[in-house]
Amino acid sequence: MRNALALLLILIPGVAIAAPPAVGSSYQFVDPVFKQVVICDTLAEVREIAAAKVPDVIFSAYTATKNEFNEPSCAAGVATGLIVEVQSIGRMQRADHYFSAYAVKTLIAGQTLYALYLEPFQMVSA
Repeated sequence: MRNALALLLILIPGVAIAAPPAVGSSYQFVDPVFKQVVICDTLAEVREIAAAKVPDVIFSAYTATKNEFNEPSCAAGVATGLIVEVQSIGRMQRADHYFSAYAVKTLIAGQTLYALYLEPFQMVSA
């Protein structure tokens, strides 16, 4: 039985496991899809962008939506923050590339914000 299981693990394609930033660490976000990292006021906004078939359209709508501080609800930029929490929010596909998507709750300049973190995801054969 053990040999059969080992053979199955070799023959069946596996998944490369992605690793988001660690809670408690300071992290500079780099995004493989967008030119800069997407940062939003809420988890719901990040989830909606990640789930969209055309994320640029949703992102653009949020950049035009003002929050209570009269700032855009979402923005893009280079950011370094303290990682507070990481939630897996599924997979994204853009063109022929696949990504594991995470919503990362982070403290940036004293504000709690949510960043869309994408990790390249590949099918691998053993």
